[in-house]
Amino acid sequence: MKKLLALLLAAMMMTALFAGCSNGETEQTDTPDAPGTTEPEGDGGDDSGGENAARDDVTVWGNMMIDNYNPIDWSYAAQNNLFESVYSTLVKINFKDDGTAELAPGLAETWETEQDGAVWVFHLNPDAVFTNGEPVTAEDVKFSFESYAQSAFSAPKVEGVVSVEARDEHTVAINTGEYDARSPWNWHQVAIVEADAYQADAEAYMDEQIGSGPYKLESLDAATGNYTLVASDTFYGEKPAIGTVNVRVIADQNSAVIALQNGEIDYMYMAGLQYDLVKDDENLETQQQPGYYGGWLLLNASVEPLNNQYLRQAIGYAIDYDAQAQIAYGGYVADGNSTVMFGTPVDPLPEGLNMYSYDPEKAKELVAQSGLETPIDIGDFYGGSGGRAELIQQNLAAVGITCQPVSLENFAMLEAYQKGNYSIGLMGGIGGGYMTAADQLASLYGSDSAANLPHYSNPEVDDLIITLNRTQDKAAYDALVAEILQIVIDDACSFNTGTGAYFSAYAKGLKVPTADTGLVRFAELSW
Repeated sequence: MKKLLALLLAAMMMTALFAGCSNGETEQTDTPDAPGTTEPEGDGGDDSGGENAARDDVTVWGNMMIDNYNPIDWSYAAQNNLFESVYSTLVKINFKDDGTAELAPGLAETWETEQDGAVWVFHLNPDAVFTNGEPVTAEDVKFSFESYAQSAFSAPKVEGVVSVEARDEHTVAINTGEYDARSPWNWHQVAIVEADAYQADAEAYMDEQIGSGPYKLESLDAATGNYTLVASDTFYGEKPAIGTVNVRVIADQNSAVIALQNGEIDYMYMAGLQYDLVKDDENLETQQQPGYYGGWLLLNASVEPLNNQYLRQAIGYAIDYDAQAQIAYGGYVADGNSTVMFGTPVDPLPEGLNMYSYDPEKAKELVAQSGLETPIDIGDFYGGSGGRAELIQQNLAAVGITCQPVSLENFAMLEAYQKGNYSIGLMGGIGGGYMTAADQLASLYGSDSAANLPHYSNPEVDDLIITLNRTQDKAAYDALVAEILQIVIDDACSFNTGTGAYFSAYAKGLKVPTADTGLVRFAELSW
């Protein structure tokens, strides 16, 4: 249940984030890199900076108000920008220019493993202190991890952790029972809180935001959601290049684009349809960022007639994926986009997989192989909006399959997916946030995972996922990823209708690093 709540909330937040540009969902094709995209070398931006070069402040767009300032419940994008600035984490994820990711030191300066990878031992920076003056200790790390495990939203970040031991003031050992391929990648969003202050008064703690990160919270306007961060003078690491960060919440993305063009904000991230509005603006820079959020088409194989594998495969070939991407993203799709729901910055999509493509004739052949009499009615189609479901309805009708798009309120739709009370459904904003294949495959395709919304079940896949998570040899690991994905593809219980391309757009002179979906760390911005 905890994993499901986290997944669904994250999906809903991503849906809200890009609603103005993608009709609330996400799509795919084999479209090449977005045309017209500026790909700056190095860290992006104009080295000269012009009149901005002397600035010590930046104003960035916030897509929505934060409704939960509890760092223990870290679950969606708007929180990410605040918590990653104010709090330290044991490790950080650094994105390279090619979109791949690597682990980097955070609060932990170094680490090593024991017991054949079952125990991770982290050595904390001895100079780390919280903004209330208290030192950061291994006990604070232990308390934070144990608190995350009790959170309905944050528990997935520490899934697999068996125990946490504070060996001394600056040494903490995290035991996962046996080697776990998800570790320590999943721990990059575990905010380390000051245990005594949090336990004494959690409400007051959230108002003050006592962290040990590069920034501290200077002010917060509860009515608008706008807030200001200033560089912390107690931060143990390199001081941020920008001393003051102003976050301005603008719920309507088109209004945010206008604010960017008018110079009222300096930075925002966006999907393809908004990118079209700014790509030729001479006062702005843009760059495409890695993106891993897809549109998930769900087929419930436990209900008739979708318990017929030939019929499910026919649906995979009936969908016009290029048209889906055009509706949702103006044709802009992420690198590595495919028709299987998979995408992580650590483990690339394996080569040589036999995947689906738009092939109506192949779909008709499979419909005939199904042995079912046409037209084949697969029932109500949940999650449709913005023309995507209607287009899929047309694609399916062309090969002898009928369905009826139905719009449901978000939570009613999610409840139907959770309980398996549906035949076919569509959900956007899924797939991002997973660093490794081991984590994503277990979450999306494991039979016992609450995040497995298609209720996909294959004992062979379950066994392979367990083996994958315990495999330390890289070649064997990669081969298992490919094997699992090919089985999932052939079983045809879900499809990726598209992974959109995302962009950073910003004032000239601002240097912007590569980051997942444009959610850059404020501490890495500079003029």
